[in-house]
Amino acid sequence: MAPPSAADPAPTTESLSAALRTALAPETRARAAAVAGTIRTDGAAVAARLLIDAISRETAPV
Repeated sequence: MAPPSAADPAPTTESLSAALRTALAPETRARAAAVAGTIRTDGAAVAARLLIDAISRETAPV
């Protein structure tokens, strides 16, 4: 991780408070609940299977 730079100023009390207000807002909770049902719980396994399949196709004897 790169050290902070002038382009990435340290968070302020105000910016952290604003972020916390947004995170705890009822509409954020509602959206998170709606999105939660669409998230796969087997994403890492699916990605691994896709990689193995791709590698197998590339190294298969002709």
